[in-house]
Amino acid sequence: MFDYSVVRNNERYPWVVFIHGFGGSNITWKGQIEAYSKYFNLLLLNLHSNSAKLFKLDIQSISSNIYESLCYENIEKAFFVSMSSGSLVALAYASCYPDSVLGMIMAGGMIHFNVLTKTLLYLARKLKNVIPYLTLYKFFAHIIMPGKNHMKSREIFVRESDKLGHVEFAKWVDILPVLIDNRQILNKININNPPIPFIYIMGKQDHLFKNPIQKDISLLKNAKVHIINNCGHVCTIEKTDEFNQISITYLLDELDIIKINNNQKPLYKEELL
Repeated sequence: MFDYSVVRNNERYPWVVFIHGFGGSNITWKGQIEAYSKYFNLLLLNLHSNSAKLFKLDIQSISSNIYESLCYENIEKAFFVSMSSGSLVALAYASCYPDSVLGMIMAGGMIHFNVLTKTLLYLARKLKNVIPYLTLYKFFAHIIMPGKNHMKSREIFVRESDKLGHVEFAKWVDILPVLIDNRQILNKININNPPIPFIYIMGKQDHLFKNPIQKDISLLKNAKVHIINNCGHVCTIEKTDEFNQISITYLLDELDIIKINNNQKPLYKEELL
């Protein structure tokens, strides 16, 4: 089971599970906690925790450990909000435990990699035992988040990655190709009935991942894309308020759909926001 933190506000509130990106931690969701906790209970996973270092990383073990975290908190169903490569983890989880997923938000998300990203991943795997991992991480962080307005995001992720350690860094570098080779994962998600709703929220300046998402979004049966202007890869930090409004509105809309499908009275989200 992964380590995690919980913000529990009301037993009647639905749950949101947060999955951070490679090298990050649940601290990277600091900008979301106050806004989301007005409407949801929160479970913030830490994928790089001490408990995670005890098991081998593969799709089934990652997914089952996330599911164990939910079970420990008696969470039957939840929305999932993921960031960057955490979206690949979220897709893998949805393919293994679809009945526990109400919907998914992918911030700076991924489905497939372009040629440049594949090359960067190849270099990371080849150099992981040659160059200190923090040097590699800083290098890739500058490539992914090169702009002046990306500096805050870059600094936060580099600071958190300092806690990662070489062994954990190497494990995640090796699992990323498995997570991105996801045709079987997508097929399993797409046969789910009713289909799981997805929204990818991308920064317009996300030069590595925005175009592949726009190209490949049709590979997911019930997915759409929202682009945030003047924003890079980590839209949760660079455009916190805009991301929160878009994503929370989306989740409240999905709750309305669920309630209507179950012949229940929908929420009046206009009164909540």
